[in-house]
Amino acid sequence: MKRVMGTLERTIGTLLAVTAVGASLAAVGCTTVIDGQGVANEADVTAYRSSVAASSAAAATSAQAASRQNTVCSAFFSAAVEASFKLETVKQRLNEHASAEATLPAITDAATALNAAAKQVGDALSAAPTPAAFTSTLNEYSQAATAFATQWTNLGQGTGNEDDFMSAQDRYFTAKDAALAACP
Repeated sequence: MKRVMGTLERTIGTLLAVTAVGASLAAVGCTTVIDGQGVANEADVTAYRSSVAASSAAAATSAQAASRQNTVCSAFFSAAVEASFKLETVKQRLNEHASAEATLPAITDAATALNAAAKQVGDALSAAPTPAAFTSTLNEYSQAATAFATQWTNLGQGTGNEDDFMSAQDRYFTAKDAALAACP
């Protein structure tokens, strides 16, 4: 019984306290009425509207740039994966000590895939303007893929130079890593 009475007393006390606070707030409120009409400062309104419009435009531009970058990155990823598969096939043939005749189709496929990757990324960059640093990174990938494809073609034709091949290979993998880092 004591417990019920204690709870009841606390509940009544809380209700009285809330009512007292509410009444105090009502008494503190505005008690004077002023005649006239509220008018907005037109300079402030114009500045506010310009600020909102600029923020909206910046957000839209940022969203468009991100969308364009995603388009280019998607082209890069699919092209680079295809080229990687073809390069891996050549590596397998070489590890198996396959004859030059048996390896030549894989070399040709690798060169074709690298040229296709370069074109796919280049086309995506042309179709979707992107920020300069991003464009530069993906352009380098495209150019490095073309150079590496040329070295594979030369190798397949028996006209390759080891130093040129190794240089093109290093450039390609460096550019590929940079493109991977640039793409989210």
